[in-house]
Amino acid sequence: MMKKILCLALAALALLSLAACNKELNPDVGTTAPKFLRQEDVDAAMQKLGVTGDVNNLSDEQRKKLQDALRKEGFDVAVANKDLQVNIPTNLQTPPTEASVTQPPALPAGTEVSKDAARPYMQKMQEIINSKNFTMKMRSAIGNPLGESGSYMPVVMVLQDQNSATEMTIDWTSLTKSMDLKYGQQALMAATLYTAMGKRMRMVIADGTTYLAFPDRKTYISMQELEQANPDDQTAFDSSMLGDLSGVLAVIPDDTKSTKVTSGGVNYLCAVVEGENGTYQKYYFLADGANAGTLKRIEVKGEDGSLLVNEIEEFRAGADTSYFSVKGMAKMSPGDFQNLLKGFEGMMS
Repeated sequence: MMKKILCLALAALALLSLAACNKELNPDVGTTAPKFLRQEDVDAAMQKLGVTGDVNNLSDEQRKKLQDALRKEGFDVAVANKDLQVNIPTNLQTPPTEASVTQPPALPAGTEVSKDAARPYMQKMQEIINSKNFTMKMRSAIGNPLGESGSYMPVVMVLQDQNSATEMTIDWTSLTKSMDLKYGQQALMAATLYTAMGKRMRMVIADGTTYLAFPDRKTYISMQELEQANPDDQTAFDSSMLGDLSGVLAVIPDDTKSTKVTSGGVNYLCAVVEGENGTYQKYYFLADGANAGTLKRIEVKGEDGSLLVNEIEEFRAGADTSYFSVKGMAKMSPGDFQNLLKGFEGMMS
């Protein structure tokens, strides 16, 4: 988990550094990256002032002196609610403020119908997946780099033979709440990530090369070049995060059940594949009208009782090849990406 967080934040910081060198590339980003406040910076300032104890237990006068001392060191801090709070620099865009969309609950069980009622729809779904030439757009917890079902994000998956792309729209405000940053710096990190990367992050494998791209900022990096330049680096992005549907129900089990489910005034025909220990996979298809047979939802219950819900916005044969392209994006060098490694590690202390 931490490895993935490091990768995302490092990429953001590298992009801020790149923008500082090339203002014409992303003029809306600004020219300076924020200075994150480490605990050791606070401790050093307190030591110079001859102040001991916890920041929360200092007198108003002591906190004011500590604030002034840290500002002289270049940290934009202020005393608030008897604590130090880091201000968000004006050169950073305001991060998203909308509440994180949470995963919806499972649909009702429905009424069991003829066992093979949903099988034709399942077979059609299989044909599209096995063709290795499709586009899928959905909302899913898969979109969260932390793997937490609490954040429900838009995901696009595109496959065409050996080329593939997975694009995730990320709520940085929600993600950074889990990061161990003090003095109100979660908001600063969210602003940094959002400003540097935008909302969308895309992993692309095209013509044998893997890219990490940020479409909103028109910037990308070659992961092969990054790994070649830093063969011992353990924070290189794991391309296994790319979505892979090739193994989804290679064979439709004979005991697959079909149910009819009505929810929100919509009728679904659901294929239920039950596993051991209460696990299951449910595939919901529209039951009526001209779009009957359209895949709209997948629910997966794991052995630990967790539920993953994917709400399908689009699933069709044929790849949207625009997702494979980094044309018009500025390329980052491995040096741009790696130079800020030590600086970011300090933020987490």
